[in-house]
Amino acid sequence: MAITYRETWELKRRIEGLTIEKQDFTLIDLNAPICTAVHFINCIFDRTRFGDARLYGCDFTNCQFKRVDLTEATIGAHGGVFTSCIFDTCNFRKGYFYRPEFVECRFQQCKLNQIDFKASSFAHCQFIGKLKDVTFHGKYNSDLTVGAKPNRMHNVDFSEAILQEVDFRDCQLDTCTLPDNTKLHHT
Repeated sequence: MAITYRETWELKRRIEGLTIEKQDFTLIDLNAPICTAVHFINCIFDRTRFGDARLYGCDFTNCQFKRVDLTEATIGAHGGVFTSCIFDTCNFRKGYFYRPEFVECRFQQCKLNQIDFKASSFAHCQFIGKLKDVTFHGKYNSDLTVGAKPNRMHNVDFSEAILQEVDFRDCQLDTCTLPDNTKLHHT
């Protein structure tokens, strides 16, 4: 059974090198936390305010995110893996994605507007709902993404997605499932 927290965290609370397991963060304002090398396992984030968070090298395994505010969050700086996570109606607008890996994750009805996934990688993931002004990269190099592996876009399902102004740069999409009648901007 998950432990449930009900308090607002202090501004920019720093958490480092912990494993947090079976925690329920429903309705908590995490108040722009700075997490470094934290592993979240089987945690619930429901209507959690995670906006402006800094997630440096953090891993999330079997976590549920429902109606979570992740606006302007920094995700995947120094790496980090999201495995078997569900993102349901989450707000990722203006998020900063550096080099997170997403494996067996589902993004359904999320606000994915003005997102550049930079050196993010996706395998066996599904997108449901609208993606607008979103860029996926097969390769992306910068000082902030050193060590990122190529984004193979392996087995990514967009069949139930609405793609508007979505750019797949240097991406191989041969194992992806795309929506019917989709015109790709493929550079």
